[in-house]
Amino acid sequence: MMDYWKSQFDNKKIVILGFGQEGMSTYRFIRSVSDKCFIQVMDQNIDKPDDLLIDIDISTYFYPEERYLEFDQNVDMVFKSPGIPLMHLKGFIEPNKITSQSNEFIKVYKNHMVGITGTKGKSTVSTLIYELLKAEGLDVELIGNIGKPPFDYILEKDPSTFFVYELSSHQLETVSVSPKYGIVLNIFQEHLDHYASYDHYAEAKMNIGRYQGEEDTLIYSALDQEIPKRLSGYKGKLIPITKDDSANSGLIVTSSGIDLVGDFDTVHLDQSLKRHLMGDHNLINIGVAVYITRKGN
Repeated sequence: MMDYWKSQFDNKKIVILGFGQEGMSTYRFIRSVSDKCFIQVMDQNIDKPDDLLIDIDISTYFYPEERYLEFDQNVDMVFKSPGIPLMHLKGFIEPNKITSQSNEFIKVYKNHMVGITGTKGKSTVSTLIYELLKAEGLDVELIGNIGKPPFDYILEKDPSTFFVYELSSHQLETVSVSPKYGIVLNIFQEHLDHYASYDHYAEAKMNIGRYQGEEDTLIYSALDQEIPKRLSGYKGKLIPITKDDSANSGLIVTSSGIDLVGDFDTVHLDQSLKRHLMGDHNLINIGVAVYITRKGN
């Protein structure tokens, strides 16, 4: 696996855009596998921790803050940190050169991964899936929107580890590949300061399934009118959360609870189910977690 990463970085000119937690993680990882690439760092407020030993790295250059976004057009890759709006880079660098830890990580681990997004509920569903898989004895790791950046896990984990990846729109806007299992719970008009419009925000979220193949699976909420109308051309197996009791697969919401219908024995989650997470929305969250663990098995 390290040979793959080395081949991605050797003899490349790489920009790390944003030098917070993820930017520093990107630097550490690239340098751990390649000493034959030239790294440029851009940030509006650069802080260089002593433990990275960057000052003695002659193949790393820090752009002065006043030269922020003055890209050398000969760069091969620009690793954008999630907190930097993609729209701020328009006109400064070719879009096909922009990547991220999320994009590169999913490329390698997509078949060992479920990705979860949504304006609301993604942390709850991610944690539920993680706990269910862990209880079944799977080597599983919960990563993503909080905690350590993805690259930090590459050096720590076995290649067979299964990742439950909570993904924000900021992480998804740069991806060109989707996880084998994707979940999009809902899309509300929030966090729009990062985007040119609500449509750009919604389309970033939908990258969770946009690049799936026929063997992949996307669970989506048909209860959210925004999501179904954005699924044209998607190739993965589409599994709806729906009130349509004629659906031959999906999470079917009924007056008494939820029926999980798929290529496994139908599971009914009753409204009276004893649980710590109350409310109809949390019964759906529990249903999504149970469905994906059954589907994965």
